[in-house]
This record gives sequence, structure tokens and C-alpha cells, in this order.
Amino acid sequence: MSFVTKVLNPKAAWRNAAWRKTKTRLAPTQMAARTPFAFTYAGWTITTPPPAVPGMRKFAPSPTAPMRIRSADGAWLPSQTVTPTHPVSQHVRAHVDASDDAEFWLLTAPDGSSVPLRFTLDLSALPAASKCDVAMTLNLAACAPAPPMFSITVNGRALKIYYPTEASWAAQHVFIPADFLQRGANQIVVTPLGRYYGIWLQSVQFASRSVPISIGVQWLQICAGELDRGEAIDQSVRLTHGTPMTDSQIRAFAKQFDIDVEGSGIESLLAALSTHLAARFSFDERTGGSVPIERDTTAIYALKIARRARDDEPLTFQVWQLALVYEANGCQLVHALGPHGPIVFQQFPPRV
Repeated sequence: MSFVTKVLNPKAAWRNAAWRKTKTRLAPTQMAARTPFAFTYAGWTITTPPPAVPGMRKFAPSPTAPMRIRSADGAWLPSQTVTPTHPVSQHVRAHVDASDDAEFWLLTAPDGSSVPLRFTLDLSALPAASKCDVAMTLNLAACAPAPPMFSITVNGRALKIYYPTEASWAAQHVFIPADFLQRGANQIVVTPLGRYYGIWLQSVQFASRSVPISIGVQWLQICAGELDRGEAIDQSVRLTHGTPMTDSQIRAFAKQFDIDVEGSGIESLLAALSTHLAARFSFDERTGGSVPIERDTTAIYALKIARRARDDEPLTFQVWQLALVYEANGCQLVHALGPHGPIVFQQFPPRV
């Protein structure tokens, strides 16, 4: 259920009997005007409180603008490079069939025959039915007077023939379409063509499409209202934990990372997103924990606010909860922390 932001009528609250069936009662943190705010969650300390109530019978807008905590590269395959001295990276392994002298691979045998260089690219981290294009950059040079040629095959399928003409070191960019790749291990072979067409290969870089992604927090209003002198309110409020967004919004966000599990339903999509986001952000370096992204659940809580009889001015109040906000290429995914995050009470006149 989505958040419903409204001004409560305290006099009508007594006619709402739902709160009397609720055993759990909210205990919001009441912010004094000069009290510093600090809340630690998943290894981060958040120090920005919800906005103050701007005035009598005035309310701060909800939700607040997201406050960025951290940025990362949301690509499925982070950029990584293998070399003759470091032939293994997180997702790539070079199988050294070619001769090497610790500075570069030589893709031609002493007798002039071709020596292929083989790589294993592991994409097992991809969710089922996802697509991932990969860019492959070879830093190479020709080591023979005749123009060298080489081919690249991916899982037995040929891409094309390449003609590096630079005698000095230069980058050769190769695009591997997602249709050539599978979710698990992929075999990529670089093969020189012809005899005595020598190629020096200094390094090979692999990366998928770069997707900038950030995580932040924002405040969401649970309820708001006004109380005159001596009045009280007992009101049932709905508190959301999870992602209160439509299926189309969730799919639009997942599309930024080439995640599409249309046939498996929205729960599978959220599970794939949760895995992907947890891998991109270190939520708690001490425990290695993550924040699971799941469908929203709503619980009803009782909220009781009383106004002292000796207070002269009416009380204007707002009650807030915290949410995580992921953003990628302009698309957002909001994940409310519910009872696991702080519930904060703000008032006007401010508490001193």
C-alpha cells in the first residue's frame, strides 16, 4: 500500500476504532529545536532530521528531496583488466596458451603458426533472463611487417575479423552483444590469422555498460494534524516497510540494469534487484550485511498525542519515517524502512 499523506482531524480520530484493536503503539522520537539528530543504519550515520514544521497550520512537504549517501557503478560487470602477470580478475581468467615474457602475450609461435589466447568470462551473477552487453578492449601492437589479422569467437560463434594496423601500442575495441553470452561461464578466444602475422597483446579489459547509481535517504510523512489546548488524539496510522511503488515503476528502474524477468513476476524482479544493489553498495563492512529490496508490507500502529491543558497556542505536528532511495539514470526506487527506521515527531511551536 502506498503512503497516504493527509492532515488528520483530531476530533474525528476518536470515532476511528481501528486503533483500539492495535496492540503495537508507535513511540516517535520528539525532536527538540536544538537537539542534533543521528541515526545509524547498515553502517551509515544519518544526521539530517526531517524538516521542521514551518508554522501554525502549515506543513512541510512530503517526501523530502533525497539526500545522497553514496554513489557507485551499477554495471553488472565492473571494469576489470587481465595481463600476463595478473591473468585472473573477479570475473575473468586468461588461459595462457600463448607464449609470454611477463610483459605481453605473443600470439604467434616461433614457427609462425597461430597461438590463440583463451579467456573465461563468468557471468553467473546475472539473474535469469537478464541481458548484458560486454565491451572488450585489447591493448595490442603489430610485431610483423605484414598487416596482422585476428578473429574473436564467443562460445564458438565468430564475431568478426579485426585488422590492427598500428605498430605501436593501441586500443582495439570489441563489442560483444548480449545474445552471444550466457549467464554462466563464457569462452572467448582471440586467434591470429595467417602465418607470421605476429601480435603483441599487453592487456585485455572487460566491462559492461556503465550505469551510474546512487543511494540516499528521504523522509516520508506518516501523518500530520493540529491540536488545540487540552486536546488529544488516538489515531491508527499505516506504516509501510518495503517498496511502495507500482509494478511499472519497479520494471522501469530494473530496466536501467538490463534486468527483465517478465515471466517470473515482480517478486523475482525485486529479488534480482536486491542482489544487484547489495553487490554495489557495502551496507555494513563489519557484518557484510545488505538491505533486502522486497514488496511493501503495511502494519497498523496506534499513535497517541496529547496536548497539555495549560498550553495556550494550538499545536501543529508532523510524524515522519525514513526511506532509502536508489537512483539510476533518472529512475528511482524508494524503499521505506518502516519500524526498522526512526519515527520522528516534529511540532510547532517547536519543543525547546
